[in-house]
Amino acid sequence: MKSQRSWDWPGPLFLVSLLAILFGAFGTERVNAAPSPPPPSWEEDVKPSKIESEEPLQFIALGKPAVRLCSSTKEYIEALEFLRKYGTAGMRDEVARQLADYVSRGCDGAARRFRETYALLAKMGVSHVRSLEMGMDFASQTDEVQKNFFEILKQSYLTEFLNYDFELALKIAYEFSRDLPANHVRARNDFVALVRFCLDPKEISIPLNICGLMALELVRLSPHFPDGVFKPFQELYAMLRDGETFGLSLRDSLEVVMRVLKYGPRAPANFRQGYEYAVSGKGLNYPPHEGLKFALKMARRSATGTPLPLVMSQRSEEKQNLSGSQ
Repeated sequence: MKSQRSWDWPGPLFLVSLLAILFGAFGTERVNAAPSPPPPSWEEDVKPSKIESEEPLQFIALGKPAVRLCSSTKEYIEALEFLRKYGTAGMRDEVARQLADYVSRGCDGAARRFRETYALLAKMGVSHVRSLEMGMDFASQTDEVQKNFFEILKQSYLTEFLNYDFELALKIAYEFSRDLPANHVRARNDFVALVRFCLDPKEISIPLNICGLMALELVRLSPHFPDGVFKPFQELYAMLRDGETFGLSLRDSLEVVMRVLKYGPRAPANFRQGYEYAVSGKGLNYPPHEGLKFALKMARRSATGTPLPLVMSQRSEEKQNLSGSQ
């Protein structure tokens, strides 16, 4: 059930590494900061950066004007002063200026987002270079995207919520914050509710890594459900596990849930109604397994066009399509 996803940091984030190699910018000591993580290694694979490009940045801000009015000088000054005060002892001012120049392109709040992201990751033991890279990345995002990153990272690593290893927590938080262009609050609430539900011994109680990745996939659907995706998920899962109605195994129930929800907010009702009619003596009078196939077919017809972006159900859906026409 676990999806195989490739995950790489965006190319522009390697600016810090590139500049450090060119200018010998970083030392191993920090000033006025928390205890330093291990010195960065410069033998990493450095990807070409497009920092010199002055093309407009792409902001995730649906429903807002395309043109934003920015206090760019203020953001530049704040970023530069922060780097001069809290950067590594060996950082050259020329490098700090170039980093501040990039941050200033993120419009209002960019310096604060850069500073907050860098500070949090550095305190968690992330290397200086990687903390700077990610700080620069979130400088060009919105406050809501950054808040998503912080909330999920804190709940999946800093608390008992998921207790992931750090790299997995960082991956989930990063993908969550970047992949959802709208309805961030709804998706964040769905994520928290889904993880609590699937870790509850009285409910699903599945392994931590599967739980987190499943929740990450499901919240991609949150923007498409008026009240979020958690309640439809919970109700459909309960129905499928009910021995008098379906009595499916945990694994089969989750697979069916994923295949139904990807067709939008009307799919659960179509699935339920389709099954009830299919097995009814006054309806189609199908046996349960045939009724399930009919219900899934009706669910697939709940929306026209391309199915919603739920990666984990794709392979199962392809198998279903091979066994019968829609």
